Amino acid sequence: MSPAPISERRFPFGLTIAVALAFALAVGLGVWQVKRLAWKQGLLAHIEALKTAAPQALGPVLARAARGEDVNLTRVSVDCLAGDFPAAHVYLGSIDSTGAAGWRPISPCRIDTGGFNLIGIDRGFAASGGDVNPPKSIPPAPRHVVGVLRLAEGPSGAQKFGDLAQNDAIGYQFRDGAVQALMRDTGGKAPRYVVVAEHEDPAPPGITPSGLSTRIANNHLSYALTWFGLAGALLAVYAAMLFRRFKPA
Repeated sequence: MSPAPISERRFPFGLTIAVALAFALAVGLGVWQVKRLAWKQGLLAHIEALKTAAPQALGPVLARAARGEDVNLTRVSVDCLAGDFPAAHVYLGSIDSTGAAGWRPISPCRIDTGGFNLIGIDRGFAASGGDVNPPKSIPPAPRHVVGVLRLAEGPSGAQKFGDLAQNDAIGYQFRDGAVQALMRDTGGKAPRYVVVAEHEDPAPPGITPSGLSTRIANNHLSYALTWFGLAGALLAVYAAMLFRRFKPA
């Protein structure tokens, strides 16, 4: 049987709409990844610059935050006031740069600025020694801390929707939960920031300050190229289909 004349072959409107939507989605995701690439490069450059930035006093930085200024990832210096809080602390599960499992102690530091009387100090990494339970010992209260002010983020998607059996046993899996726990246990008021310690004086035993890592995955360029490649392949397949349908017999 000979193929139908070109004039009788119907144009695939439904398929064309589906292809157009898929193409727009792929291109949109590619553009989004390009924007993410620029954001990630700026973030990494900012973290690298923090290594040589002079620390700023915590009080003025929190005052700027109260005025709506973005102070996330600012290098600060904190002198904890005398008078320890009750034995409150939170341990977050952590993995160091070598892949070893351990804990990050979050301790309260007494302050008096901006209507707050405490701020959480992320002390660094403490090796677990293979123990799945957090240490029972409480590290000495922080005194003088130089570190990076970081917004206490909430749970990730996995933490929010996953059923992690150890959540209650080890306290909290994210810094925002740690800040809430410190306020509950001490009766204090804290900003939604923690100071990720780079240096403490005196240094707490058994804890290695880790600061902010620059080992952050930056694969957005490859993701963008993948999405743009899929968009191009989709157009090529669609064009070949049209050519086969409407080419002269």
